Amino acid sequence: MPFAVVLFLVPVLGLIPGPLHLPAPPRHCLRPGRRCAAPRSELGFQVDPSATASSVLVLSSFAALQLKINQAQAYRETRDAALEAFRLAQVKQLDGKLAAEEV
Repeated sequence: MPFAVVLFLVPVLGLIPGPLHLPAPPRHCLRPGRRCAAPRSELGFQVDPSATASSVLVLSSFAALQLKINQAQAYRETRDAALEAFRLAQVKQLDGKLAAEEV
């Protein structure tokens, strides 16, 4: 096998480490006279806007549903109290203890 083919196939096949296996330095570090910044491991506080928006939407929908349920319960209690008063008035009228004008 010619030597040029061996130099090409060995790094490609991964038999020995060659120049293709080394990571390239960043482009801004290749210019002479410039220093690379030290790598930072701390990325700081990060928020995903779509995840935050969907969470807020779900929680606000749940709160709106709870308010609607509480309002329906209040209406139901008012209606039940009015029906009970009407039923008592009918019983008193049929019993003769209440005149129609008093209702």
